[in-house]
Amino acid sequence: RVLSIRDPQQKRLTMNLSTIAVLASTIALSHAFSVVPGVINQRSVKSSPLEVVTEANDFGSALATTTEESIYDRLGVAEDKIALGIDPEEFMEWIGPREQVIRRFMDEIKFDRERAELEADKFFMDSELVNAYIKYEKNKDKIDPAVYEEQSWDDPKTILTYVAWIAGGEGFSW
Repeated sequence: RVLSIRDPQQKRLTMNLSTIAVLASTIALSHAFSVVPGVINQRSVKSSPLEVVTEANDFGSALATTTEESIYDRLGVAEDKIALGIDPEEFMEWIGPREQVIRRFMDEIKFDRERAELEADKFFMDSELVNAYIKYEKNKDKIDPAVYEEQSWDDPKTILTYVAWIAGGEGFSW
């Protein structure tokens, strides 16, 4: 059922208010998407060492004369070659730079240089593995090696454990 306004003056007032509301919302929306001169969104401004120009540079070129290198330079990896979710500072502290990772692959797993570089690049792109390894490195002093030692046949508990498993398996097979 449609409500109707019978009074012409009230109808005109309602039309004027609705026109004002539409006009106000249109103006507000149009200003929301406009660029205000002099206002820069801080998130959109990314400075890199190449954008820094100092007075010491006679030519005023875009080449940087800063001596501070980024964490990615110290890691030896481009920023887009390290997975999201990896903190490069923690990586540097607990694992080391790319060259050290390559040496570990070559020494511990016996890869040649080419294969070690390939595996190191894959390692940098695996955030779950890297974060788990960093967690292990942080807590490896707290791990009790006796828990993980291989049990010997001299220990009666080992022999009884095997006997129980074998007897239990034989009992279920009958």
